[in-house]
Formats: sequence, structure tokens, C-alpha cells
Amino acid sequence: MTRILCAAALAVCAATAAPADPLTARQHEVFSATCTHFGNRVETAPSEVDTTLLAALAESCAIALGDLSEASDSDDEAATYLERLAAFKATVVGMNVKRVFAGGAKTPVSATGEYLIARRMGLLGAYRAYASAADIRMAGID
Repeated sequence: MTRILCAAALAVCAATAAPADPLTARQHEVFSATCTHFGNRVETAPSEVDTTLLAALAESCAIALGDLSEASDSDDEAATYLERLAAFKATVVGMNVKRVFAGGAKTPVSATGEYLIARRMGLLGAYRAYASAADIRMAGID
């Protein structure tokens, strides 16, 4: 009887000490697509476009996705950052699509506009929390 109780207690301790749930296949797909999106935007941007923020987002996205895949101490912050980054991407892409199809302005959201949107959505705060937890520092976001 004592063995059963000890085994049950160990199982409970192990369950409560277990790391956060790993990425689902869908989350990994969404986060990978988000990283690819920002990487492609940097690569295909005209030379006169300031890609500092986009490059920092692409690089930090890849690092955060790698951290989540390897189960690091910064998993919660990385997941929050990637979720906000995916939401930011969806917002900006949605705004650009509306501009094209609504008959309004035919120009995409500017780099300044993207920065302000990212700030308003909490993306920059999520990045700072992740960067602090993962002990990384990149120019272009702060």
C-alpha cells in the first residue's frame, strides 16, 4: 500500500513539474509560416524600404520557434511572442488586402504604421519579455 501511495505521489509531482505542452502541429505550421512571411518580406523588399523592423522580426521569430522546438526555459515567453507575431502578421496583411480591394489607398501599410501597430498590439512588449527570458538582444525592435 505504501508503494502505491509513493508511486501516486511521484506521478502527481512529475505531472505538475512537467513543462508546458509542446507545440501542436497547427501551431508549428502557423508559427513557421509567420517566420517565412517576415523572411520573405525582407528578401523581396525594394532597396529604398527600411527593413530594420522586418529583419529583426524574421530573425527573432526563427530563434523563438527554435526555442519552442527544443523546450527551453523561455517557452512561455516564446509562445506568447510568436502568438502576437502571428496576430500582427494577420492584422497587417488584412489591412493591406482591404486597401487593395476596397477601392481606397493602394499603398501598403508603411514601416512606421507597422511599428505603431506592433506596439499597440503588445508585440514589442512580448518581444522584450521573450528576449529577456531567452537572454538575447537584437537591434531593430527596441
